[in-house]
Amino acid sequence: MSTRIATYTYIFITVAIVAAYSLLWMPLFQNPSGIVNRDFTIFATAVKVAEEAGYPAVFDIALQKQAQEEIVGDKISIGGGMLPFNHPPILLPLMQVLINPGNLPRSFLLWTAVNLILVGTCLAITGRWLAQKGIPYQQQFVLWLPLILLYPLHQALFQGQDVLVPMLGLVIWAIGTNHNRYGVAGVGLSLTVLMPQIALALAIPLFWGQRKVFYSFIVSAGAMAFISIGMIRIPGTLDFINMIIETAGASGDTFGVNKQVMLNASGIFLRLWPSAPETILSLVTWGVYLGGIGYLCWLHHAYKDDDPEAHLIVIGISIVVAMFASPHLHVHSMSVLWVPLAVFYWGWHHYEHRSLVGGGLLALTGSAVMFLLNLPSFGLNWLPTIAVLAGLLFSFYRWLHLSKSD
Repeated sequence: MSTRIATYTYIFITVAIVAAYSLLWMPLFQNPSGIVNRDFTIFATAVKVAEEAGYPAVFDIALQKQAQEEIVGDKISIGGGMLPFNHPPILLPLMQVLINPGNLPRSFLLWTAVNLILVGTCLAITGRWLAQKGIPYQQQFVLWLPLILLYPLHQALFQGQDVLVPMLGLVIWAIGTNHNRYGVAGVGLSLTVLMPQIALALAIPLFWGQRKVFYSFIVSAGAMAFISIGMIRIPGTLDFINMIIETAGASGDTFGVNKQVMLNASGIFLRLWPSAPETILSLVTWGVYLGGIGYLCWLHHAYKDDDPEAHLIVIGISIVVAMFASPHLHVHSMSVLWVPLAVFYWGWHHYEHRSLVGGGLLALTGSAVMFLLNLPSFGLNWLPTIAVLAGLLFSFYRWLHLSKSD
């Protein structure tokens, strides 16, 4: 494909995605009260319980149910029953500043503003890193749009999720590792504790490859755990553990888990065998998860003595594998694809020596395909996920081979 054709195609897809996202966001601004239908409700629930009963009561399922019913009233019926707040409580003080359970529309706008600041920070850090890798800022523009228009990222913004904090952490982890700043890298990775299943899958293999980063993660994550336990005390910690067990073991759409629409290995398995017994599904879910961690342990060990460029590709592979193997993965959680896409773009320049417009077009096309085929009318929302992840992994494996032979 010539550069001119690639450029025109890039512009066309960009305009189409912007138009589609405008339609996605328009109903929210037309009906701000509709915010109670979104995941943002769980944060308002946590704030309400914390303010009325204190931090130790935040993970009490009965109190959450009562608080959430008062917030949503008779306006909506939450699919699968109560949608619980089951995130670590470390961000609760910030939530209390930004979120007023009695005024969700205004709270959502404030929360979205913070999320946009996080996106801008990720973009600034990524742009500076690419400039240091020999890609000038004026040439990076073709990547900025694919990252900003990443479909899971907009789902996270639209749903009012907190996944952008882990996304920033992964950006810091990847770039810190690439610059041999292992302490900073570990601190960045510790921000992923808001997604514990991803954090464990990424951190454990570091013991076999990048131990300095692993120890930094342990210290940072341990400090966050210590603060969290200090906030919710022992009874609250036990409630949190119970909450995790309840939601992780929930079947079907109980607690709004909706395993059948997840974009991970267990979600795909459930689509292929809808009537699978719960025990079989559990074995597949945890078997793939542990298998993924085992594979990443081997990968990090195999390339632990390679140069920082190989480590960067290993990080890209790790994030993709951790997402697919994770027991819990909805579309918004795939915002962390930001890092693999940035690594892909750099690798396209570093190893392929091809047009940067072409690399940006591939990244943009991946996001467009994910958006279009995740629409309910297609009913095949796992196919584009597999296609995008498989494409990334194929590229990364090729580049690992090249880095090994250099």
